[in-house]
Amino acid sequence: MVTLLVLLIFSGFFLLYNTSKKAELHRNFFLECWAQDHLQASKIIGIFILLGSLAICTSYFGTRSGIFGFFVILMTVASSVVILAPLRYIKAWTLSSLSLISILLELIWK
Repeated sequence: MVTLLVLLIFSGFFLLYNTSKKAELHRNFFLECWAQDHLQASKIIGIFILLGSLAICTSYFGTRSGIFGFFVILMTVASSVVILAPLRYIKAWTLSSLSLISILLELIWK
């Protein structure tokens, strides 16, 4: 469940990051191209994904710990995206393989 929360927060922030006019943006895969072509829609979808993940986080961990956990995950994901995206380290296959390994490990130890 935590892995899916991290992926939701990552996708919401990544959509909002790709609408920025100050960031050095690339057009490597489909999500980046779509977000840069549809600015208004990607901002709305990104905000709704972040609000939905906040709601899931508060229902999973409780109100106060969920809000705190959401902001900790958001700060971690945001700093990673801002640092790694201009260097082109975020690729679809890397993200999917890390997500799959994390989901498997979460299911094994749960």
